[in-house]
Amino acid sequence: MKGFLDFITFNTEMPKAYGTYHLICLFVVIALCALCIIFRKKLSDKFVNKSLVIVGALYIALEVYKQIVFCWNYGQFTSYPWFAFPFAFCSSPIYLTMLAGLLKKGKLYEYLVSYLATYALFAGLCVMFIPGDVFCYWGGINFQTMFLHGMMVVVAFLLFATKKVPTKWSAYLKASIVFVIFLAIAMALNLAWPLLKIDQTFNMFQLSPYYTTTYPVLNTIQANYPYVVFLLAFVVGFVAAVSIIFALYKLVIKLSSKKA
Repeated sequence: MKGFLDFITFNTEMPKAYGTYHLICLFVVIALCALCIIFRKKLSDKFVNKSLVIVGALYIALEVYKQIVFCWNYGQFTSYPWFAFPFAFCSSPIYLTMLAGLLKKGKLYEYLVSYLATYALFAGLCVMFIPGDVFCYWGGINFQTMFLHGMMVVVAFLLFATKKVPTKWSAYLKASIVFVIFLAIAMALNLAWPLLKIDQTFNMFQLSPYYTTTYPVLNTIQANYPYVVFLLAFVVGFVAAVSIIFALYKLVIKLSSKKA
């Protein structure tokens, strides 16, 4: 067992932002997005749903792998690394993608695909183009993080290209409701954290009042202003950024329909 765990936690040279590995991942993501657009008229509902199920299953499998790697390297299975608990902003598609693919069209389906095509897209784009500290010395984790964030972008393009997301602002509102639900859960977890009295960083969605967020700009706000100001900036900033993404989607659909 130890030999197997040592094997799957193999080390590599840490990739650099816009180094060879990162650029290859970017190229693959851009190519897949382009294919979604080029073949959009040939992609059936069945194909889209199957794709969501497959990608969602891979998300889950790779997240399980990530948890095993982190546990083995950080605690020899004796101490769980709570900072790696899978409830970050970028972890949210793990819980939604397969479910969306299994659902039939309806209200819940619209909520989920609207979120996956907007908020998840924003998170994926941020990491793919500004990777920050996502790379490490574990080869498998580098693959996991690029697959997760890269496919967040590809899935969004797939949903947009096949018009699974309505162009009405109500779709953006539905996505925002899902976002707020995730925020509420993350906030509850963060506030309950001190009750466990575990001396580890626990900062779900980077929203904890007990630890400074790692998000640029927001970390400066949190360090210099009352927490309520930081929280307001966090929510307004994300909601505003995603509204721009949705507005661009509406514009592209409008222009393409005129050309047709």
